[in-house]
Amino acid sequence: MGLLGIQPFCLTIICLTSAVAVADVRRAEPSALANLNIRHHLIPGLKLNAKSSKALPNKATAPAPQSAATAVQNQRPAVPPPPPVRRSSSVSWQAACREPVRVSFFGDYWVAPNSPAADMKHSLLDNLRPLLGWADFNVVNFEGSITNAKKRAFPAFPFALKQASDSLKWLSSAGVNHLTRANNHAMDFGWEGAEETSAAIKAASMKFSGIGSDLKSALKPMWLEKNGMKIAVVSVTTTYPAEAWAADKKPGVAFPRADALRKTIQGVRDEADFVVVAFHWGEELKPTLRDHQPQHAKVALDAGADLVVGHHAHVAQKIDVEPENGMIVYGLGNFIFTSLSRDAKFGLGSHFEFCRADVPDAEGATHHFKMVLTPLLTYNRSTGYRSRMMNLGEFLPFAREYVRKGYFSPELEFFVPGEDRVKTLGEWLQPREQASKEGREVR
Repeated sequence: MGLLGIQPFCLTIICLTSAVAVADVRRAEPSALANLNIRHHLIPGLKLNAKSSKALPNKATAPAPQSAATAVQNQRPAVPPPPPVRRSSSVSWQAACREPVRVSFFGDYWVAPNSPAADMKHSLLDNLRPLLGWADFNVVNFEGSITNAKKRAFPAFPFALKQASDSLKWLSSAGVNHLTRANNHAMDFGWEGAEETSAAIKAASMKFSGIGSDLKSALKPMWLEKNGMKIAVVSVTTTYPAEAWAADKKPGVAFPRADALRKTIQGVRDEADFVVVAFHWGEELKPTLRDHQPQHAKVALDAGADLVVGHHAHVAQKIDVEPENGMIVYGLGNFIFTSLSRDAKFGLGSHFEFCRADVPDAEGATHHFKMVLTPLLTYNRSTGYRSRMMNLGEFLPFAREYVRKGYFSPELEFFVPGEDRVKTLGEWLQPREQASKEGREVR
């Protein structure tokens, strides 16, 4: 059934509730939790992301809709795409998506060379290994450089980040082999440091996007391929220093110049089943958005991207489900990041199933995806640099605040370890549910 279905999703739950100190990534047998009450939910107002002016012929009667998951569906567009068409969802995920590709996106990763986190080595990610074991592909934002260079490229900026020399090995051993690198620290030690880092990533048999010898190469996507499906991940950043941005004849990180970003997305649509754009943007330690974030996201989605994910703020930010266009996860917060900030406490894992159906549904759609989130505790003063999933008692205060402030819709679905099934935020925040976890009485 997929990520929210009983059998495959039990892989996640088995892993999440089992011992965490394992050295490799293994999947449990799917039959163990067959009796779990894992339900699907529909986000009100979520429409088909139909970006083609002509729907595919309906060669078969579409299956009757079940209670739909958090699903965004799209038909691959012509280039350039016409304005989106409003349509309602009628996909049966179980029937349409037999071999989904599972991809998890996480936020910022930085392990300082001389930090206590570096001393933990492979055990640094122990708390996250079960979560990482679910996906076919895990994607994190890799900050800083692995380099011997000593000269800082931008001495006016307060921080220049180097990664511990073995930080790639620790990621790979936990199941992370795909990195976005368009960020404000990728060029801290100039192009020399960036090229050393690229060489180290390639030597570790890992892939990356977001940096290159010119803007065109920096915008080249990273490809995730499985089950005959291809997902393109484009990585861009709006963060300073501007001197680090690539140009037509200048190396650096990819800035989302509107014309170049549109051309990149439209250029890969025919080859890609799905296009994801990862933005490094926003204001550090602020869950509120800056004006440029929705503006850049609109450019990406209008050009044909299916999904936008973001990071840089070190805290979780708003999640938007665009009724006509796609999904935007503005800020994932931290993954592993060796600072002692008192504000960087709440991060997210965003877990997607992408599928391509052989037979179009009643709306002519063949491409679908859906999402479940996990809350992460990234407060290093309490975790000792080992980020982990939040339990329900830790998560509820953040959930209440984010729903109250409009950052999260109550219909977003979350998995919380130790609980019996996926629920919407609206369900998690029911008064009696809260009270039972917080030791209070509800009259």
